[in-house]
Amino acid sequence: ANKRGQTDEVDNSEAEPKLLRILCQTIQRTTQAETANTTLQALYGVLEGESHNLSGENLITVIKTLSVLSGNESSDNNDSAINRSTRQWANVSTLAFQNLKLILDD
Repeated sequence: ANKRGQTDEVDNSEAEPKLLRILCQTIQRTTQAETANTTLQALYGVLEGESHNLSGENLITVIKTLSVLSGNESSDNNDSAINRSTRQWANVSTLAFQNLKLILDD
């Protein structure tokens, strides 16, 4: 039982960075404000429990992800750029700021 408990802890600690990466990739790539909003809520939940454990690469990934939501994403190919400065993205920007505040306050 003890050995199993240790295995569960290792699996859980390895799962957190994977979950963060999946959430961040979804947020960065989505063209739908509703999807971004739902995924940010999930990210907030993860950060509430783990933000004090965020380190190096994971912290940078989360901050870069949140910065993508700040407005119009600049790109070499403007046809594929996602304009996140529209009204439908306003709540997403607010939630992104709350996620950033959670990280910085911790």
